[in-house]
Amino acid sequence: MLRNWKAWPLAIGFVIALVGFSLSQEAQSNQQSRPPQPSAPENQQPTKQDSESQFLATTPSKPVGEEKRADDEQSSAGKEWRESLIEHAPDWSVAFFTFVLCVFTGLLWRSTNKLWLAGEKQMKLIQDNAALQSADMQASIKVAEDAAKAANRSAEVAERTMVLNDRPWVGVELQILRPLVFTADDCSIKLDVTITNHGRSPAIRTEAYVEFFVSTRRAVEWRAKMEDNSRYMVANMFGQTLFPAVPRPKKWSLTVSRDDISAGMAEDEENRLRPVVAYCVYYSLPTGGRARYTSGIREIFRIGHEPFDGKPATFTDREIRFLDMVTEDAT
Repeated sequence: MLRNWKAWPLAIGFVIALVGFSLSQEAQSNQQSRPPQPSAPENQQPTKQDSESQFLATTPSKPVGEEKRADDEQSSAGKEWRESLIEHAPDWSVAFFTFVLCVFTGLLWRSTNKLWLAGEKQMKLIQDNAALQSADMQASIKVAEDAAKAANRSAEVAERTMVLNDRPWVGVELQILRPLVFTADDCSIKLDVTITNHGRSPAIRTEAYVEFFVSTRRAVEWRAKMEDNSRYMVANMFGQTLFPAVPRPKKWSLTVSRDDISAGMAEDEENRLRPVVAYCVYYSLPTGGRARYTSGIREIFRIGHEPFDGKPATFTDREIRFLDMVTEDAT
C-alpha cells in the first residue's frame, strides 16, 4: 500500500519545510538571547597601573531580584516571538511554505477529482448491473411463468385423463320387439331401449328420450335440439343413478301419424318412406358440472317391400331391422 502511494514527494517536501522552519526559529532565538559584548579598541592595551587599579577597585555585584527580572523579560520576549512567527520568519521560508501549501492543495484537488470520477464510474457500473439483473430477473420470471403454465396444462391434461378414465360413459342399445305396423291413420313400432354405464363411476340423474320419425331431416333436427339443451343444463334434474356394468332396459311404443308419413315422403328425394328412431340420454357426473348426453339416430330398413303405398300392412320382426350404420355422439 505504501509502495503505491503517490504522495511521497509531497510528504518529503513538507518534512523539509518543517525542518527549515525549526532551524530558522532556533537561529533567531539564539541571536536574540545572546547579550551584546563590547569590543575593545585594537590599539588600546591595558597598562599595569590600570590593571592594578581595576583589581583593587571593588566592583559591586547585581542583586538577585534584578537577575530574575532579566530572565523573565527574556522568556516573555521569546514567547512574543513565537506568537508572531510569520513576522519574524524570513521571507524565503514563508514563500516556500506557501508553495508547498499550493502544491498540496493542487494534489488534494486532483485526488478529489479522481475520486469523483471513480464514483461516477461506479454509479454507472451499478446502474448497468442493475439493468442487467433486471433483464435477467424478467427473463427468469417469464421462464417461471411459462413453466407454471405448462405445469397447469399438464395438471389439466392429467385431470382430464383421469376424468375420462374414471367418469361414467352411457351407451344405448335398441331392439325391435314388435313388427312395424302400418294402418290407415298411423305407423307404430315397439322397441326395447337398454342403457348401460360402461364407465368406472356412477352416472347420476340418468334419463332417456326416444322419438320415432319417418323423415331423416326431422330426426336430425330433433337430435340437434336435444344436444343443444344439454349445453345450457347445469345438471339433469330428473332420472336415476346408473351404476357401472348394470344395464337398464325399458320398452317403448312409438307412433307416427299418417300426415307425418305423407310429409316425410314428400321431403324425400326418391319419395320413399324412411322410418328413423332418434334417442338422447341425459346424465350427470358425480363431480357435478353441466349435463352430459349420448345421442344417436337409427334408420329402420324394410326387407323385400316397396315404400308405404297407403294400404294397411304388417311385417314380421324378421323382415325389418336397423341399418348397420350407427350415427351416435356422446359427451
